[in-house]
Amino acid sequence: MNHTSPKVKILLLCYNSENTINETLFSLVNQTYENYEIHVLDNASTDSSLEIVKQFKSAKLFSHPLNSTISGYENYDRALKMADYDYSAIFHSDDVYDKDIIREQVGYLESNENVGIVFTQAYKINEESKIIGKINFPLVVRFLLFLKIKSFFNTLELLKLFFKYDNFLICPSAMARSSIYKTDLKRNRVELFKSAADVDNWLRISEKYEIGLISKRLIKYRISTNQFSAENRLKRTRRGDVFKVFNYYRSKYRQDLNKIYLFFLKNLKITDDLITAYNHKTDCKIMHKRIKNIGLGAVLIYSLTGVKGFKSLLLFFYIKLMDVASKLRVGL
Repeated sequence: MNHTSPKVKILLLCYNSENTINETLFSLVNQTYENYEIHVLDNASTDSSLEIVKQFKSAKLFSHPLNSTISGYENYDRALKMADYDYSAIFHSDDVYDKDIIREQVGYLESNENVGIVFTQAYKINEESKIIGKINFPLVVRFLLFLKIKSFFNTLELLKLFFKYDNFLICPSAMARSSIYKTDLKRNRVELFKSAADVDNWLRISEKYEIGLISKRLIKYRISTNQFSAENRLKRTRRGDVFKVFNYYRSKYRQDLNKIYLFFLKNLKITDDLITAYNHKTDCKIMHKRIKNIGLGAVLIYSLTGVKGFKSLLLFFYIKLMDVASKLRVGL
């Protein structure tokens, strides 16, 4: 792409990342997209992170170090204020980015003017940069993306998915229209939602713009005990911060959500409960509650309706076996 292409500003959050930032910057400096800049927002690192940044002789790379350390949320807010040009992405200095991520995300946003921010799926890597798994969108979302039926979602659609599958949007994979970060979002509401402030950010954006999803895995998301986001994941699980966000928006959109749930209940398919149970199969109690009211006769009748029904039947038997095995293992 040439200089007339939309310009992108990458805002790279950094704090004591000497073990990973070289790999992160190498992945960002070598993008297939041309018209972009990388701005490293160093949070007063005490290791050699800044020295490593200086070793990259790229005209695209700029550094913005602080003299004293602030919170991770404050550094993120600093990035929001620095958003500029056509599109901005707030990336992390411990993740690794596909060489096509900027090109793919710019292309998507250019093709979908109703979308304000776009996310991708990811691989999980460990501290040695080895792939140890995947981070997927929910099965129903992947199905829609695969068939090219739908790739963007509004607030109510997103809430319904969140209520059922939890937050599945990967924060450091996001690229947004710069005006949204700088003018609409402005700052995290960490005082309200603590470690789940990112979930609140996406829902706030969805109130004005659609949320876009790309099925490709364009980021390698590092799982590390030293990682800011990994620490937040633990806190969110322990304190249930994400449920504060859900409760806030459920109250805000109670009337509309009630309509959605009434419609959903009237048209409930056995497949929905089975897939939900499958997604929670590691939690024996949740899984048992999901499937205890699903009778084999009902599944057999439903299986006669087609391929989806047959898949439901297979899932039913699989989950039943998992349930029995789990009970034997943990004594439920």
